[in-house]
Amino acid sequence: MEKLSNLLKSIDGKGYKAYKDIAGFYNATDYNLEILNVQGDPFASPTMFEFSIKVRKVTDNLELLETKIKKTAFEDYLLRELYENLEKDGYIGEIFLLKPQDEIIKRTAISIKGEKLFIKYYLNLPAKGRNVLGNEAFEKIDKFSKKIYEYLLGFNVEKAKRQIKLFENIENLREKLKTEKVKVFIANGTIIKKEDKEIRIDSPPLSLRKRIRR
Repeated sequence: MEKLSNLLKSIDGKGYKAYKDIAGFYNATDYNLEILNVQGDPFASPTMFEFSIKVRKVTDNLELLETKIKKTAFEDYLLRELYENLEKDGYIGEIFLLKPQDEIIKRTAISIKGEKLFIKYYLNLPAKGRNVLGNEAFEKIDKFSKKIYEYLLGFNVEKAKRQIKLFENIENLREKLKTEKVKVFIANGTIIKKEDKEIRIDSPPLSLRKRIRR
């Protein structure tokens, strides 16, 4: 990251578009960082970063990745943990990361390719008026790459395994419903438990209501 630090120092005080010069690939001791789409204006869409790290630095339990279903569930789990930690520590708003929804699916914000884990996120690069603040920019970039590294190393293996098992069960059920052509209906008044919440189903989903009306 010394290369990035020196580059940001060299453009400190220049016009904001000088930030374009920092696009590229940088090595840290334990991970790598690539700066992709660099914003050309303080009010433009934030700059995209891609953090990458060897999977074995995060976990040596390769059972978590031995099937496509497991890998998708593990990626989803890490993204959820990362977002929740950033949110808990009050960083969401400074850093922009895709917020996971209820469904476990393949997401562009995180991926495991070969021996590496990749995470995409966004930061607004600091400015004084329309001039580069090089030192502040490096501090911000370095701070969040280190935070991501810290959160990844602290993930809960047992919690990850539970999410993977849940997703395997869901996918097996989906396959069984498809092959056996089973249709499932949820009655009004059904209470579904989700973690510490209870959700009451009082009407069919919109897509089902449309079919009923036809």
